[in-house]
Amino acid sequence: MYRLMLPSLALVMGSGCIIVEHSSRSRTSEMEYRVACDGDRDCDGLSDEEEERNPRCDPDNPDTDDDGLLDGEELDRGTDPGDSDTDDDGLDDGEELDQGTDPTNADTDGDGASDGEELDEGCDPLDPDSDDDGASDGEELDAGSDPLDPDSDDDGLTDGEELDEGTDPTDADTDGDGATDADELEDGTDPLSGDSDGDGLDDGDELDHGCDPNNPDSDGDGVEDGEEVDRGLDPTDPDCDDDGASDGDELEAGTDPLDRDTDGGGCPDGIELDEGANPLDPSDDDHGDDPVDTGAGGTDPVDDPSEPSEGPGDDPTEPVDTGTAPAPGGGGGGVQGPDAGEYNGEGCACSQASPTTALGMLGLLLPLVAGRRRR
Repeated sequence: MYRLMLPSLALVMGSGCIIVEHSSRSRTSEMEYRVACDGDRDCDGLSDEEEERNPRCDPDNPDTDDDGLLDGEELDRGTDPGDSDTDDDGLDDGEELDQGTDPTNADTDGDGASDGEELDEGCDPLDPDSDDDGASDGEELDAGSDPLDPDSDDDGLTDGEELDEGTDPTDADTDGDGATDADELEDGTDPLSGDSDGDGLDDGDELDHGCDPNNPDSDGDGVEDGEEVDRGLDPTDPDCDDDGASDGDELEAGTDPLDRDTDGGGCPDGIELDEGANPLDPSDDDHGDDPVDTGAGGTDPVDDPSEPSEGPGDDPTEPVDTGTAPAPGGGGGGVQGPDAGEYNGEGCACSQASPTTALGMLGLLLPLVAGRRRR
């Protein structure tokens, strides 16, 4: 017997109990030898009388619930000697003591995740925020983010920031508008709304077009950015065809904002609109054929080029002094009346001279011509 006990001999002092354990060489079975302790036959720190009064204990088993703690120690710590997991957190009471957690508190660090759940996920059950991202481990597990990765979706925002903003820490673009949550917060747009300014163009598309995602009409032309893109216009250029009329004014007038001369009459839409002409009617585009010289090469309202000029010397090339400066463009020595169409640089004037204006000019010139003829 003595030789059999030599391989494994343990003396437990203090309770008056000697426990001898022996394992066979094959370790397939174990033999335990006990010498009765004083009034505590299983030497667990509880007297047989106490264990018999406690239905949770077995006076013949030092660790009734097999959680790694003696029944006597469990009663001292406030755990249940008949329940291996007193706080139902997924960890045995003995394992919790090994981890440093509280076997009577299912969530030792108060982060919303049980101690057992944290150990299963690789988190620290003694640290409420294992990855220091501003979101507790419990919050992250509930949200589906990684409690060991501060930015689960790699969008530039920590999981804690995303939870604070209401965005999804597992989706880099929560609203699916083509702009990451981090970019939207940086640009001042709403990461929870695909179209922050409600102009029909997603925030991501606005950034691609160079628009302001917080301004429905980035170029201020009276047409929202989304409509401009749909029509093939540039939402950052208020006058896409450079005709002097904004895209919004053209759409309102029915002209083509991509054609500077919608009616093909030779006068840009913007000038026609400014002069009150019809940009959809080519017949009112004045190209200098009006009887009043607009500086675009018109004729003198008095002298008929088909008749010879009369005057001193009968020199048809002698200029007639009208008392006014020649019109710019040098066309035919005509005059610029107060109501004549304004030269637009394209060889056209979009408002024709009225009959009243022509008569007024004749009234000014006739006395001068008559005087020359009398001389």
